[in-house]
Amino acid sequence: MARPASPTVTDAERAILEVLWDRGEASVRDVADALSATKAVAYNTVLTMLGILLKKSLVAYRQEGRAFIYRACVSREEVR
Repeated sequence: MARPASPTVTDAERAILEVLWDRGEASVRDVADALSATKAVAYNTVLTMLGILLKKSLVAYRQEGRAFIYRACVSREEVR
């Protein structure tokens, strides 16, 4: 049975948002590479988390070739 979605931003989601806030826009690979600098993280995990953030309307994306480029739709202040 799946765990219910958290209405607030989790620590993992905040880490992804931090990368997007710092870079402006980033691909899934860019986010995974940035997060891997401090802690091992799988590409698929980042992809799943970005999907959750998309459902929460916290990020948006555009397609560039085959890659999806994500950006934050909320500011740091709004998340706090």
